[in-house]
Amino acid sequence: MYTANLGHDFRETFITSPKINFDSNKPLRLCLQFHHMIDHADNNLFVILLNKGRIVEKTLIVGRQNPNKQWTKSTLETFKKFDQVIFQVRRLKGILGITAIDDIQINDCRGDFGTIKPTEIPVYYPPQYLNCNFEPGFCTWNRLKYPESEYNSYEWGLHQGSTHSLFTGPTNDHTYGNKTGKYAYVEASLSKKGHFAELVSPYFSLNNNNYCVKLYYHMFGSSNSIGKLQIFGYYDGLDTIKYYETSANLGNEWHKLAFDLKPFHNVHQIVIRATSQGDYRGDIAIDDISVHSGSCKDNSQVASSPEQLTCNFERDFGLWSVLKNPNSPSNKFEWTRHYGSTPSLGPKSDSQGGNGWYIYVDARYNQFGYSTQLKSPIFNLNNKDYCLETSLYMSGSQNEIGEFEILSSRRGLLKASLYRKSENMGNKWNNIYIPLKSTDDIDQIIITARSRGAGKGDIALDNVKVTEGNCPYIS
Repeated sequence: MYTANLGHDFRETFITSPKINFDSNKPLRLCLQFHHMIDHADNNLFVILLNKGRIVEKTLIVGRQNPNKQWTKSTLETFKKFDQVIFQVRRLKGILGITAIDDIQINDCRGDFGTIKPTEIPVYYPPQYLNCNFEPGFCTWNRLKYPESEYNSYEWGLHQGSTHSLFTGPTNDHTYGNKTGKYAYVEASLSKKGHFAELVSPYFSLNNNNYCVKLYYHMFGSSNSIGKLQIFGYYDGLDTIKYYETSANLGNEWHKLAFDLKPFHNVHQIVIRATSQGDYRGDIAIDDISVHSGSCKDNSQVASSPEQLTCNFERDFGLWSVLKNPNSPSNKFEWTRHYGSTPSLGPKSDSQGGNGWYIYVDARYNQFGYSTQLKSPIFNLNNKDYCLETSLYMSGSQNEIGEFEILSSRRGLLKASLYRKSENMGNKWNNIYIPLKSTDDIDQIIITARSRGAGKGDIALDNVKVTEGNCPYIS
């Protein structure tokens, strides 16, 4: 893998590994080995080790004049616990040059531990990967607490409805405004003054663009005991800018906060920190984090347009979240990314006839009453008409294949069935068109597959696309 500088201005770029899970017998010493080629003295390569989103070690490999573009093998030895690796390249203005890496492996420095290979393409995070309404969990955010002791219970957790203490904390989430929706919060009971908990975003790159971060926070409790909420921008593990701070009792309601991410801020991470005052009447909550292109003054709507639902599943599920019922490890009937042929009666390729990714539910794991949902992020139609288009594959035994349905909802309550199919559609991909009208009182789409227990056919989905305007056809 390589990056080339065109010499126009100062540039930096990075690649991030997938999360690395070591077994419990991991040796105390690990070596990260790789080959690198840097062909100019003013190009530098940084190797960064992360643990739960925080930098634990950083190594600089200084470039040198290398006109023959020869490879060099490097071994970085560490005794630090880490779960992710970042290779970052920095290049100076006016300098033409190439930086390349290859043959990455991790071992015990003696060759006995073997090679840990990435299980997927390294992830590059645009700022929108920070979006989270906490319904499926903490999304891409990591949690840290200080001190890191099992006796310290002051940490970010997920909750529904009222918190455990009286006269503090929310009674409902913000996303749905009811007791079934989830939000992130810190429970102040049994905490000690000075303890703090952090939500740490993944690494992201602004690519010289402006973005607006929006979120909702809840600060309700005793005026002298509520604690402190701070939001920082981080670069290389250090806070470079403070976006917000409050320690006020703001009443039992959710408050909107918006702040700009600008290229000159020099920020690669967002850290949301809650600090305890040592009193139980100090619960702090966060909900509905979203990132939008442009400055905050250009983003009057908190909920993004339905166009954010567009996803071809090539890299991940986009901003959609996957749920299954029952939610147990033994239930494997859930939406899963796949490419090529399925193990049973599903498609042979993606909807474009190539070797791309799509999602499907495997008929081999059918059990009567099981279901899986693909939930969109919250959106706002903004008095406009849209068309939701997708490709559906349902091939198998007639009346035993299961059921596919697209539903709409508003503030967590189901509104209408927009499309439903429960029979064999043939051994092909079928285009589905669903109009989303400006008059529809909806803010979410839910795509559901249900099992009939027969195991006689897979259900597959590909290329969800939402565009402004009317649909060419109506399914």
